[in-house]
Amino acid sequence: MGVFVKSIRNLLLFFAFTLLVSSMTLPTVSLRPAIDNSSEKPVDDMLGRIVQRVKTTIDLATEALLLIGRLSYSFMVFLGTFLYMTSLNKRLGRDLVVGGIGLVLFFEILEPVLF
Repeated sequence: MGVFVKSIRNLLLFFAFTLLVSSMTLPTVSLRPAIDNSSEKPVDDMLGRIVQRVKTTIDLATEALLLIGRLSYSFMVFLGTFLYMTSLNKRLGRDLVVGGIGLVLFFEILEPVLF
């Protein structure tokens, strides 16, 4: 279990690093019309870009977590059904299916309502 947790942690760190690097290189699109910025302070413009990058990073991280969650519950339900139906380990199979259904309820029903 420790190796699995370390590999997931390393994968998440890699995704976070990739998102940060890509957000630095991707151009940001402003929804404001092009106006003369001489009256605005450069700090305000810089803070606006930082806020936009943070929002973009949070949106991308949320999408990545949803993808990981969907893969997790799909695998759990599939493996649990396989274990239960083949009688290899009925209790573990039942527990995996129940846990997968719990993840489905969270990721597909509660997550859109909460976030």
